[in-house]
Amino acid sequence: MKRNKILRFVSVMAVVFVAMCASTLFASCGNDESDLHNAIEVNGSALKVRALTVSELSGNVMITLSTVSGSGTNISLGTLAFTIPTAQYGQTIKLDQANAFDWDIMGTYISGDNSNLLDAGSTLLIEKKSGGIYKVVFNLKKTENPQTVTKVVGSYEGKPGVQI
Repeated sequence: MKRNKILRFVSVMAVVFVAMCASTLFASCGNDESDLHNAIEVNGSALKVRALTVSELSGNVMITLSTVSGSGTNISLGTLAFTIPTAQYGQTIKLDQANAFDWDIMGTYISGDNSNLLDAGSTLLIEKKSGGIYKVVFNLKKTENPQTVTKVVGSYEGKPGVQI
């Protein structure tokens, strides 16, 4: 009788332990858009990055992040492309200052280059990690006129390809 109680107690504790582990596992997988991981935020509206393409050629890398928003017949596609010298991997580039190397940002949301600088505080970091993983972190701001200010922030980390 005492042995049955001990076995039942151990069984219940095992179930409780598995439930606790599972709940913390699922709780840690929060909404990617809420913390801007693998997302682009344009003037306060978050868009999940659906694809990453990478092209390295002649000492430069071009990283393109693609988004899809809307549903049904009202779908909108967007892109944000960064081009930097591969020698700048892992370095934070200040996009409000002229640099000794060329950089370029173009796409649906914002554009600029070494001769068309972005506003103060605009930065870009691109890292190439082992296993073909790329990390892109950006904070972009551009004032066209006092009434038109575009702010684009976000990050992406992963391998090139389509994300569902």
